[in-house]
Amino acid sequence: MMKPAVPIVALVAIGLLLLVVYPPTVAGGWICHPETDQNAYTRKKIDCNKFPGAASVSGCQALCDNDSKCYGIVYADINWPKGKFCCFLKSKIDPSKWQNQVGRTLCEYE
Repeated sequence: MMKPAVPIVALVAIGLLLLVVYPPTVAGGWICHPETDQNAYTRKKIDCNKFPGAASVSGCQALCDNDSKCYGIVYADINWPKGKFCCFLKSKIDPSKWQNQVGRTLCEYE
């Protein structure tokens, strides 16, 4: 008679093998480009003094995740010279419009 633990060990081994052969993917991830800006296609400018939750890349991304017409973000460090706007929701991401910009991070959906 087979011990009850043997089938469980076999199933765990098969599960681990499947994870190696077919690694999981995360849908809805982000690809970010440091020191990159895109002035075009700004849908919304977020005042991070009024919405402090947007004062980080992940906070800005969360706002985009909750806006069906948002396709990417540009995050500007809260200390940038023009001040209050730090999160820019984009209606379109177009690499031909990208510019090098210190203190900015452009993020797009994978």
